[in-house]
Amino acid sequence: MSNFGQRQNDPDRGVELLKEKITVILGKKLKKVNKRIKNISKDLSAFKRHSELSKMGEMIKAQLHRLPLKASTVNVKDWENDKEIALTLDPLLTVKQNMSLFFKKASKMKRGSEIAGKRYEEGMKEASKINKQINEVESMTDIAELKEVYKKLLPPVAAKKQVKRVRKQVGKAYLFKGYLFFVGRSDLENDELVKHVGNGNDWWFHIKDYPGSHVVLILGSKEPPDFDLILFGSALALSNSKAAASDSEEVIYTQKKYLRKVRRGKPGQFLFSNEKTVNARRRDDLKKFRYIFED
Repeated sequence: MSNFGQRQNDPDRGVELLKEKITVILGKKLKKVNKRIKNISKDLSAFKRHSELSKMGEMIKAQLHRLPLKASTVNVKDWENDKEIALTLDPLLTVKQNMSLFFKKASKMKRGSEIAGKRYEEGMKEASKINKQINEVESMTDIAELKEVYKKLLPPVAAKKQVKRVRKQVGKAYLFKGYLFFVGRSDLENDELVKHVGNGNDWWFHIKDYPGSHVVLILGSKEPPDFDLILFGSALALSNSKAAASDSEEVIYTQKKYLRKVRRGKPGQFLFSNEKTVNARRRDDLKKFRYIFED
């Protein structure tokens, strides 16, 4: 018998090969999570300006009575440092409108900071979980146990049950990590997506504070989607909205069972509850995930 044949039948060799495969998969997942944490950290640094902007608005508000109607800069008293500072304004707006703009930006940044903070915590927990898995795999010696771990780590395949449940394509379809997403192209398609595609445990995405398409994720499970699916669904909602030119916007998502048709409302108009918010980032590679149903 050749040495190669002996190695193929060596159970220890099989254990080591499986460990290598699992570690590679987990290593890639960890790399993605760490990259996400790094990006969130940058967002957190940028969002920290919310208190500074809020203070600018408060200083103008307190001294508005003595400031001109319009100006490119105004001198205001900084009560914390007991000195006057110059604030740069938009000269096309009134001083009062600039004040409102400072408050609006501060409020948006504060919300963004809170969301980014939660995402950072989730990312750190996910990274810790993956590192723990890697350590556990290193100590495993049972090949059956390793095979089960490997099986769970493989990306899901597009489930036939999902397609059967959908019956027909409504709007644009996308396939990501083995899961189907649908995007409405009109009010009527948005209406049909919510009312007739999938079931109440599936997930719905929509851009916040802008008109946009309804996005439905056919999950086929009562378990919540993983964060990659949430990010993909939010990217679809962003790119199919009036805010599509933005690099980043907030997207709301919830399960379809928490949607209610607006009474006497137009097609595509729904009330929602139990929603969560995610900071969506624009993706330029969405087209490669388009899915065409076979006749």
